[in-house]
Amino acid sequence: MQLFALQLNEYQPISVGDGYLYQYYDKIISYSRNVDNKYSHLLAKPILNNGIIEWHGAGSESFSRIGDRSKEEQERIKRQYWDFKSKIDVEILDLKESLNPEKQKWGTLLSQVFDDENNVIITDGRMWSLLWGWKFRNKVENYLAPVFDAPGKVPETPEIETASSNPSPAPAAETNQIFDVQEEKVPLVSNVVPERNNRVRPGFWFRVKRFLRLFVYRFWGLMSFILMLMFLFCLLQKCTNSDCPPDSTLNNKLNELERKVRDCCK
Repeated sequence: MQLFALQLNEYQPISVGDGYLYQYYDKIISYSRNVDNKYSHLLAKPILNNGIIEWHGAGSESFSRIGDRSKEEQERIKRQYWDFKSKIDVEILDLKESLNPEKQKWGTLLSQVFDDENNVIITDGRMWSLLWGWKFRNKVENYLAPVFDAPGKVPETPEIETASSNPSPAPAAETNQIFDVQEEKVPLVSNVVPERNNRVRPGFWFRVKRFLRLFVYRFWGLMSFILMLMFLFCLLQKCTNSDCPPDSTLNNKLNELERKVRDCCK
């Protein structure tokens, strides 16, 4: 049965390799049934018909987007969606981290299928299904605000109708059946005062060592230049004191040389 319809030219399909993600519907359903059959009844089947995306599945004709339902229905269905997504995300992560290349490909593919930014939740107020395979950019509509319970209050979760209470449930093996989940109680976050982290102040010698280390890291070039100048200064000083004769010795040698010249000229 057709549950919903969208204009094809309003959204861009998600590419996978040489094709599009929605073209993998049959493979995804087959893979789910071979593994654990957790989401084969959750995904609506897309069919392109004269510029319209028709979404098919088992259910009533009163399906609409989650944003068009009452506030109570939105909160209840979104809790079911995010509870399911938290579980499927763990399985997707295991597939991506597997050493098997085939499992890694399935992990990447399923992460695109169950991307909350590109999922549209449709519901009749009791059952719900997912539109997928296109860039819906629907993260805001799917957002579920966190709930904090007041001190001393016990959170109450409203009961919902389960799939077993449906007088005419669709068979589990049917491909287009909608995923119908009994809502589980979600533990709410209590107001917890974080413990203060008592930091220990470093000692004096630790700060001295840290200063010297930072100084050497920052000014090693200047220190190398200073050491080079000191080496040249010491070298020149040594040459001046030992290798070069004093002025009096040079004068005596010049006088001796002049005397010898005079003797030769007589």
